[in-house]
Amino acid sequence: MQDTCATLGIGPRQGDRLYADGDPERDDLGRIRLDDWEMSSDIQETIIERWPLLNSENLFELTDFEGYRKEFLKLFGFGRADIDYSAEVEV
Repeated sequence: MQDTCATLGIGPRQGDRLYADGDPERDDLGRIRLDDWEMSSDIQETIIERWPLLNSENLFELTDFEGYRKEFLKLFGFGRADIDYSAEVEV
């Protein structure tokens, strides 16, 4: 598994593509892609094979939904162990 935020593909690829020295790698239409790993044929074949097997009963068994949820919450400042979300705040 790649070392990225599953939610937005944030990680080494972003640095390699968006903040690279010189001209970043582009696809045949000139776009800078961060989803090339997800769109590779071997990954897509696995998704096509597994998608019909997925349902609400086996979601947590067949996927990393919990990891996805944690990363998604972190994007908006939630799910952090160092924050007391029940604490009173002044607004």
